[in-house]
Amino acid sequence: MCLKIALTSTLQKNNIIEKIIKSIIPASGVENLKKIINSIANFTLRVAVNSKFLSSCYYKPAKNEIQRIPYKRNTDEPSPVNYEDLLKLAYRRRSVRWYLQKPVPRELIDRALAVATLSPSACNRQPFEFHIFDDPDVVKKVASIPMGTKGFSHNFPVISDYDPKWQ
Repeated sequence: MCLKIALTSTLQKNNIIEKIIKSIIPASGVENLKKIINSIANFTLRVAVNSKFLSSCYYKPAKNEIQRIPYKRNTDEPSPVNYEDLLKLAYRRRSVRWYLQKPVPRELIDRALAVATLSPSACNRQPFEFHIFDDPDVVKKVASIPMGTKGFSHNFPVISDYDPKWQ
C-alpha cells in the first residue's frame, strides 16, 4: 500500500527535518531547500498501517503486492522457514559500520522497508515513519546531527531516520 508522507505533518512531527532545513537555508539557499522539500513531499513509501491510520492516508495497493488489511494467515501450507534456517539467519546478522561508496537503488531501500514494516510492534500497530535521504549533501548534513555516528558518518551513502516518539 502507499502512504504519501505529507510535508506539513512531517515538519510538525519531526525535529530532524526542521534541523536539516534550518542548517541548509544559510548554506545552500532557497533553491536547494525547494528541491529537498519537493523530494520529501513527493516521496511515496509502501508501508503496512493500521485502519485508524488509513482514514487519514491515501491508500492504494502496489502492483503485485499482497493486500494485508485485513490480515488473513494462509494455513493451507506449512511455513517455508524452519527453526534451523531462522537461527542461521540470526547468526548472520551484523551491524554494518563501513559501506561501499556507491548509490543505493531506491528499489532496494523500498524492498528492505517492505520487510521492516512487517516487524512486530506493540499491539501490532506498526507506527513506523521512515525518511530516506539520498542526496549526498543532505546525507552529510543529516549525518552531522549527533545520533551516535561521530567518527564514521562520512561513510554513509544514504541515511534513514526513524521517529523516536514511538519508542
